[in-house]
Amino acid sequence: MWDVDANKYWKERDKSSSKTKMVGLAVGGIFVIIVVCFVLGYGPFSHGESPSTSSLNKANSRPSKLSKEHKMVKARSVCRTKCHKDVKRMCADICMAHVHTKPKPKAHSACKDTCIVTGNNICSLQTQANPKKKECSPDGFTFCRKKCRAYEKHAGRQFLVGACNHACKDAPPKVCNSIIKCIAQETA
Repeated sequence: MWDVDANKYWKERDKSSSKTKMVGLAVGGIFVIIVVCFVLGYGPFSHGESPSTSSLNKANSRPSKLSKEHKMVKARSVCRTKCHKDVKRMCADICMAHVHTKPKPKAHSACKDTCIVTGNNICSLQTQANPKKKECSPDGFTFCRKKCRAYEKHAGRQFLVGACNHACKDAPPKVCNSIIKCIAQETA
């Protein structure tokens, strides 16, 4: 009695597992076909062209103005990074004259701090839009002068303000020239 029921059970079980295997193979085959089609570039978004061909055609169909704009954006980004790095070096050179000015560490710090803050401000502002030499220096100079007013209340103010003004006189034009040269080189 138990043998007959067991044999009947296993025969039905074998039939259902073979159906499951067939369905699994069919689903797997369809998945492989879909993957191969996308790899070859016949997906629903390519319209029969390979991905590399369609993207090249789209890029070539646009005017070269886009590439000039892209080049300018890239140049501004590169020049902003270079400018921020160069500001510290430039300010060290500019403020070297105030290393021994009394009050000793404050005068040099007043020059260097003002120079770095002003230089970084100019870097950021002038790499957002096309830098123009006429507009660059006066903006930086005005910002720098405001920064120097903070030293008017300190002891030894004539030396501190003098060191700060030295940074204001020399830093903006050097930073502006650096940005203008960099953008000209990067866009050439």
